[in-house]
Amino acid sequence: MSSPVINQDMILEILSRFMASDIGKSRLLDKECNKRSYESWFLNLNRDRTNSISGYFAQYNGGGYNNQTSFVHEKRVSENNEVSIDFLPPRKVKIEACDASHGILLCVNETGPSVPEYIVCKPTTKQYQIIPNPTIQNCAVSFGLAVNQLKPFRYKILRLSRLPGILNRSHRTFVCEVFDSDSFKWKRIKNLRLPRKDGLIPSNPVHATRFLHWLSWDDNVIRFCLKTETWSFLKTPKFGVSPTLVRYEGKLGVSRWWMTGSREELNRLWVLKSSFEKSWVKVKDIKRMGIGENVLWTPSNDIVTLSSWDRLCLYNVNTEKLNMIHIKKERTNYVWFPFCSDYERVDMDESRELPLSQKPIGQPSPTFYKPLMEQFRQIGEVLGSLNALMVLQDDILINQRQCCLLLEIFSLAFNTVAEDIRQNLKLEEKHSKWRALEQPLRELYRVFKEGEMYVRSCMSNKDWWGKVINFHQNKDCVEFHIHNLFCYFPAVIEAIETAGEISGLDPSEMERRRVVFSRKYDREWNDPKLFQWRFGKQYLVPKDICNRFEHSWREDRWNLVEALQQKRKSKSDEIGKTEKRLADFLLKKLTGLEQFNGRLFPSSILVGSKDYQVRRRLGGGGQYKEIQWLGDSFVLRHFFGDLEPLNAEISSLLSLCHSNILQYLCGFYDEEKKECSLVMELMHKDLKSYMKENCGPRRRYLFSVPVVIDIMLQIARGMEYLHSNEIFHGDLNPMNILLKERSHTEGYFHAKISGFGLTSVKNQSFTRAAPRPTTPDPVIWYAPEVLAEMEQDLKGITVPRSKFSHKADVYSFAMVCFELITGKVPFEDSHLQGDTTGKNIRNGERPLFPFPSPKYLVGLIKRCWHSEPSQRPTFSSICRILRYIKKFLVVNPDQGHIQIQTPLVDFWDLEARFLRKFSLEESVMQIPFQLYSYKVAEKEKMSPNLNKEESSESASESVSDPPTTPVYTKSLCLDAISEYSESDNRSVYSEAPLKKNSSGLKKSGDMAKLRRNSSTGLRSAGSSPIKPRPAPKVSLPLSPFGRNSKPRKDTRLPLSPMSHGRRRHLSGPASDSELT
Repeated sequence: MSSPVINQDMILEILSRFMASDIGKSRLLDKECNKRSYESWFLNLNRDRTNSISGYFAQYNGGGYNNQTSFVHEKRVSENNEVSIDFLPPRKVKIEACDASHGILLCVNETGPSVPEYIVCKPTTKQYQIIPNPTIQNCAVSFGLAVNQLKPFRYKILRLSRLPGILNRSHRTFVCEVFDSDSFKWKRIKNLRLPRKDGLIPSNPVHATRFLHWLSWDDNVIRFCLKTETWSFLKTPKFGVSPTLVRYEGKLGVSRWWMTGSREELNRLWVLKSSFEKSWVKVKDIKRMGIGENVLWTPSNDIVTLSSWDRLCLYNVNTEKLNMIHIKKERTNYVWFPFCSDYERVDMDESRELPLSQKPIGQPSPTFYKPLMEQFRQIGEVLGSLNALMVLQDDILINQRQCCLLLEIFSLAFNTVAEDIRQNLKLEEKHSKWRALEQPLRELYRVFKEGEMYVRSCMSNKDWWGKVINFHQNKDCVEFHIHNLFCYFPAVIEAIETAGEISGLDPSEMERRRVVFSRKYDREWNDPKLFQWRFGKQYLVPKDICNRFEHSWREDRWNLVEALQQKRKSKSDEIGKTEKRLADFLLKKLTGLEQFNGRLFPSSILVGSKDYQVRRRLGGGGQYKEIQWLGDSFVLRHFFGDLEPLNAEISSLLSLCHSNILQYLCGFYDEEKKECSLVMELMHKDLKSYMKENCGPRRRYLFSVPVVIDIMLQIARGMEYLHSNEIFHGDLNPMNILLKERSHTEGYFHAKISGFGLTSVKNQSFTRAAPRPTTPDPVIWYAPEVLAEMEQDLKGITVPRSKFSHKADVYSFAMVCFELITGKVPFEDSHLQGDTTGKNIRNGERPLFPFPSPKYLVGLIKRCWHSEPSQRPTFSSICRILRYIKKFLVVNPDQGHIQIQTPLVDFWDLEARFLRKFSLEESVMQIPFQLYSYKVAEKEKMSPNLNKEESSESASESVSDPPTTPVYTKSLCLDAISEYSESDNRSVYSEAPLKKNSSGLKKSGDMAKLRRNSSTGLRSAGSSPIKPRPAPKVSLPLSPFGRNSKPRKDTRLPLSPMSHGRRRHLSGPASDSELT
């Protein structure tokens, strides 16, 4: 085979970073490099370098429990006895599942009628591990094995079985059990139900893109998500017959047999485009050399393994050469298991974590330290990779200064963590007292890895003009990567402090260290300037780095302007006319010359490009198309009309730049057709479509709590940026929130807001027409004041003014968050649907959260959809609260479970304290101080002595205060309305139910219950907290925990989620006037 043209340094770099087992599951950045890395010569070279072996386990049944297994080497025609499973204790076992890329087998001992024994083994090193038996015995249908990583050894096993005696005429039911190596036990999950006419084909499933895949009788793909442990279904391409699932270049593929017009038999290979989508792409046609060959495995992109009942052969797609590997001698059917492995031992015991009751007393568990130090080593490895890449920083033509800034701040973060560990922790206690660092270091590694991918994208060899269009005003370095670093890094610092407080054996030393850490959060340091002077370096915000945040982007902009000027001055044979005109456009946009003079460039610059191509139409009423231009994919939005009225809006859109809004990159106009074309970045899918495709009765919660908070924060940050530029959305809903899977971040997404701007274009189509049956009524996203204004305009022609306002967008944000948490459209199962929906929303009806739901999120959302616009928070406050919740869940990962909902402090109370003291400009560099200030407020809240001092100060200051209207500030965490049982099937609740139900409180039983709740500090659902007081008097605004505080004239008061009310003492029956 001729040697391909590829840089030798690139080959050596990949070989040094990847083992042979990793090539099959990796997707490399560079397209050409990715293609070459899957060719057979490359894998052979890699296997020789890493001392790997590749082949197939052949298994057949010789009768009864006599299962014969042998290994066939890929490069030899005879059997190779060097690798076998004869070392296992029973010696005669049956292979049930295999993870081909890691060389791990799942075997079952079936040598007799006794209970079978399950064994996980690595044949090349002759290691095995016996795991517990599942609860359902002797009814197994199929197994699936997926190895997450070898160091440390982590894997999952899925077992499908039938319950004996169960028969359903309409469905086939399979019991699902999952074995997790971390917990070292089986657990039951929801059953898999298939139509009675369909069924599961028992086979070794294909593991690709975090899913296990089986084939059904109706040629459908049944896949199991290893992270969420849920089922979903895919349709195979409707082409040919006899489908077979394979894995091709790390993705799921399906091979289907068909016959051409010339009677030639082929296997056509289709590949799933991505796990995010459900579309298939045709890859290649493979000739069938004999009778009945099916595609078994694709070890590379030019070699295919074909198998049948009596043969196994390698087929070269390029040369059409066939190499026979094994011809069986017995007249029986073989079952083939592809196998690729190295000879490096793994720690089998590392995956087993015994319960506390079974752990030996005084013997520390090794399961925490190795993952911890492995994470820290991986962080250092990413940093080393960045340092190696930045050796050639002079060759970075796009965002060079921002890449240097990212490397510098990552280096400072790594050195800070290393120094804090050296000063506060002891190496001999690494097994027992370092567990608090596990989750923070995992999140820090994710941030570092995403930063490395950003630098690599700036250095990629794509079309230069396409990179300029994508990155010419990109600020993701600061607004996305450094922002995420600042959100998680305080959690790492606090985790080290938590572990440091218990480090050592000397009680006096531990007490001194505890005092030092506590004094760090004294209120005298709660000032932005003092914080930066004292803790700036530890929290990554020293003055020199903060000054470079804005300067780096400006320097990159100047360098790009110089590069564009050089391109424009170059000779005509080096750059075409279209590129010169594009350079003129970008120069005017970057330098801000006369704001384009209100003119867009002719559309001929766009359509005249050689590689311009329209790929497909997207949603949005035909206004949006996916195009190929300058070597990259974009979205083109086009509409017709005069350009003059739109000049100001288009110029404003083209100047916007934020990591969480859809970027308008450039614009063109055709004078003859009166057609305007705006080029935007391409995303994968909108939130509505993603939830519709993945939600269902079997999947109650689509996203985990940390992912929900991350998406909520991204949406809030995008809206915060739009509002800072006095741009209001007016139509914020899941269809206008676009998602893209983040590289090396499993389960997380990059969210961007779309649908804003060009209100005059949207106003032309604004009507009160009824929605289509497939889409929800748009009124569910509108705020009550918007619906009231729409109700006054009976014809529905005029756009409500209140629709485009700060508070209306906050309300819509709350409804989006409700659907994000619950997976349900607001009011979808409510009796309030129909023509009366808008009326009921104006009357205070809101959707009801299912049980259980995180109360700190429920309380925040209920504030955001308050009927009174003035009581809704700003997006700046929402962002600060979500950042602190995000940090809180990293420090306390158990709180991420949906059942654990109540933190020790109220997050809204922390925000209220922050607003009383500071009115800072919102910027990324202020995030560490904001989180620190929240932490100071949290310490004060949890310290009774500080609370008494603050209460006395507040009481002494209240004498000179002018009378104010009493305000009730409801808690985010202890939300009374959300406290109901799981059997409560209501779908909505009224925001102000007290007036309707006040008569019920007059009953003696209710009053006795109210007295008991008042005496114990509890609250009953639907009632306000009542505190005994000798006589009514004018009071100050109450904090969520009932403590008075002095309002200042120059600061904002805590936002109230409910109508104003008075407090009373418990001296008799409650009256309607007192409760409303």
